[in-house]
Amino acid sequence: MKVTDDYRWLENWDDPAVKQWSAAQNARTRAYLDHLPNRPAVKERLKQFITNSSASYYALQFRAGMLFAEKN
Repeated sequence: MKVTDDYRWLENWDDPAVKQWSAAQNARTRAYLDHLPNRPAVKERLKQFITNSSASYYALQFRAGMLFAEKN
């Protein structure tokens, strides 16, 4: 069976046509996402996730099908 990949041409990042297509897709996406009413709140929440350090866990134990951990 032969499978046709209509988007294989997009794998060549050096092709000017690929760069043009990608820039057009990015512009269209930005035009949509930048105007979503909840975007500022989502952006702020993502910043919080990125800047906060994650919890540190230790002493992992597996009992009765459940994983338990102690947290710093």
